[in-house]
Amino acid sequence: MKKLLILGNGVHESFLVDRAHFLGYYTIVTEHSDKKKSSFSAKQCADESWDISWNDTNRLCEQCKSIGVDGIIAGFSEYKVEALIRLTEKLGLPCYCTMDQLNVTREKNLFKETCRKYGLPTVPEFVSKTEVTDSDFPVIVKPVDRGGSIGITTAFNKEELDKSVEYALSLSDSKQIVIERFMRDYTKFDVYYLIIDGKYYYFTSSDTQMHKLNPGTETLQKIWTYPSRFEKSFLKQYDEKIQNMLKGCGITRGYITISAFAKGDEFYFFETGFRFSGEHSFDISEMNIGINYIDYMIAIAMGEDTSRFKPCYSNKTLYSIVLNYAGNVGKAEKVCGLDKIKSLPCLRSFVQYKKGGDIVGTGEKPHPRVAMISLCGFDKQQLIDNAHVVMNSYDLIDSVGESLLLEKPCEENFKCLESI
Repeated sequence: MKKLLILGNGVHESFLVDRAHFLGYYTIVTEHSDKKKSSFSAKQCADESWDISWNDTNRLCEQCKSIGVDGIIAGFSEYKVEALIRLTEKLGLPCYCTMDQLNVTREKNLFKETCRKYGLPTVPEFVSKTEVTDSDFPVIVKPVDRGGSIGITTAFNKEELDKSVEYALSLSDSKQIVIERFMRDYTKFDVYYLIIDGKYYYFTSSDTQMHKLNPGTETLQKIWTYPSRFEKSFLKQYDEKIQNMLKGCGITRGYITISAFAKGDEFYFFETGFRFSGEHSFDISEMNIGINYIDYMIAIAMGEDTSRFKPCYSNKTLYSIVLNYAGNVGKAEKVCGLDKIKSLPCLRSFVQYKKGGDIVGTGEKPHPRVAMISLCGFDKQQLIDNAHVVMNSYDLIDSVGESLLLEKPCEENFKCLESI
């Protein structure tokens, strides 16, 4: 049985383990922290686990050689992809991307520069915090080299701007940040491509709704709805330009998301992710084009012939809602609604980050994820009905019977899907 090494031991990496098992591979999960006792870790379901950091290239190289690892795949972060590139280069194993390609897609300034080269408008930015005037607030502050909304805050005045800059710098390896105009009245818009042997297959788009947080706090996604209300306008204006950009960067394999702010026919691009994305769009790719892109990425990692992956587009519109729950500081006593939610016909995945007995939040990170629930279906009304069941059922309760959820979905959150 061929052996696949998975870099990372989070709950999301457990989906990589599951797909690898489905495909018939022996799975190994590596992570320096020992989370074997957690029911929400990848090590729990893998065939084998190593307590070695996925960033320890030398030790992993020796271990891979000693047992004959056939392929390696990175978990859900750019840092893990960087570790993947180093390790596969040293072992002579396949990898879907190069360090140059990773840098273009993860470094926000470089990505925006590349977008402009290929005719994609980008979000206006400020050279430094001294350039920001009182009339420019609010602004968004980000590390240039972090993905997954890490280190991103909104500043509404100069005092908050100073704190945001300090926070973003603390999370940036390169000690570089970007300050962008806050795109008021615009919707965060994402597009998703599967890249197979030099061909670029668009397979969906989404609109993001954010949690309503206090000024200066970290950005948190609340709900993704698919497809986006702006899909047709995007495809008409920018699909070809994005394909040209990816081709110009030499990107011929993999899965990628590209983000913009949209309003009407206006789009302002600002970042991308050349890695697995946390909202589990592989559920959508499987239903919409007949390919679970995790399977494709595993095939690349194992050095297999990928010509068998041929997208077959559905002739019906696929709809999806992903509900992303964050929590307040406290200790969870119980989870509500599990049985109802798990019986829903549109349920694709239910990711639990916190369960009864877990501590939720800290002083440094007061609003961590506690759950993510993904619904997909071709019947829009059934999907919306299922989303209402989730809205009315799921909760995380503390010892005195109070909800620990930062913010629950409401009727208003589903209106954008109803209008498609």
